Amino acid sequence: MFFPALLAVVLVAIRSRHPQKLLASFLAGGLLSAISVGLTIVFSLQGASVDSSSSSGGDPALYIIVGVLSLIVAYVVDRKKLLGKGAKKPKQETDGDKKPDRLERALDKGTPYAFVAGIVLCALPGLSAIVALKDIAQLGYSTSATVAVTVVFFLIMFSFIEIPLVGFAVVPERAAATTLQFNRWLDAHMNRLAVGVLLGLGVFLIIRGLLLL
Repeated sequence: MFFPALLAVVLVAIRSRHPQKLLASFLAGGLLSAISVGLTIVFSLQGASVDSSSSSGGDPALYIIVGVLSLIVAYVVDRKKLLGKGAKKPKQETDGDKKPDRLERALDKGTPYAFVAGIVLCALPGLSAIVALKDIAQLGYSTSATVAVTVVFFLIMFSFIEIPLVGFAVVPERAAATTLQFNRWLDAHMNRLAVGVLLGLGVFLIIRGLLLL
């Protein structure tokens, strides 16, 4: 699972004069926010499971609900063409004078704003992340092990920021060119890719929920 905002941050950072600083600041804020919220969710779920004797195999209702929501989102994305080249723009850009969006304006103001943007954008985990955090809570690990697993989970999820950041530190020109090339590919296939991932996730979660009934 990844936040769509992460890709947007990378693309905005490429156009800035200091992409490494912006990416590092956003990553720090995003990880701080996501891990803090994630651990709160995990320990809250662990506390709830202690009071519930029926939590041995997980709550099938959660998996089914999230699965159905994933299928609904996949249908909407497919019908409305919300992502990629087919995405409908709110305005026809005829005069070529495109205004930057909120994310771009925030990152353009410098590293402190990028840090705050990371905190704000990553404060709410996605549906699949919530399911993953629930699974972590049900592992029954010690507190330190639970923290470690949660941190590793978010480090993997933030790889869309970490990989370009390492690239900019080692080979900045090549990293910028590769990221732009990847963005063009993603722009052409994003809608289909998102629909496929959402459909697969939805079917998997619904089947998992039904098996737990």
